[in-house]
Amino acid sequence: MQLNRPRHFSLLIAVLSGWLAAACQPAASTPAPLPTVTPPPPPPTSVAATPSPDVIVRPDQFNQPITIRLGQSFVISSPDPSSEWQVEFDPDLFESPTPTEAGWRFKAVAAGQGLIVLTSVVTCNQPQPCPLMPQRLELTVEVK
Repeated sequence: MQLNRPRHFSLLIAVLSGWLAAACQPAASTPAPLPTVTPPPPPPTSVAATPSPDVIVRPDQFNQPITIRLGQSFVISSPDPSSEWQVEFDPDLFESPTPTEAGWRFKAVAAGQGLIVLTSVVTCNQPQPCPLMPQRLELTVEVK
C-alpha cells in the first residue's frame, strides 16, 4: 500500500536533505593570509677606509723643508713610537692632526709656509730635576 504524501512534505524533505548535506560539508572559507615576511635589513655599509696620504714624511726627513700642494694630506711618521709626543702646528695652514698607527695625519688647508714641531714628553719620578732632555724635531712645510 502506498501512502499519499502531500507534495509539500516531499519538497520539505528534499530541502532539508540538501541543507543537511551542505551543513555536513567542510565550510568553504577564504584561505588564511600568508604571513608577511620582512627581509632583514642589509648589513651596514663598511665605513670608507681613510685614503692613503699623498706624502709620507719619515723621521730622517726632519730638519729639511718639504713641499706639498694645497688640499694634499700627509703623514708624519713618529720618530719613536714608544715615546709620547707633543705636536705643534700652524692651524691656519693645516687641519688638526689625526693620530694614526704610524704617527700623525695632516691636511694642507691654505697656501703658505709653516712649521710642525714634535717635542718628546719626558717624565721623571724623582724629586730632583730630571736629567733627561726632550727631543725637539722641526719640519718646515711649504704649501703651494
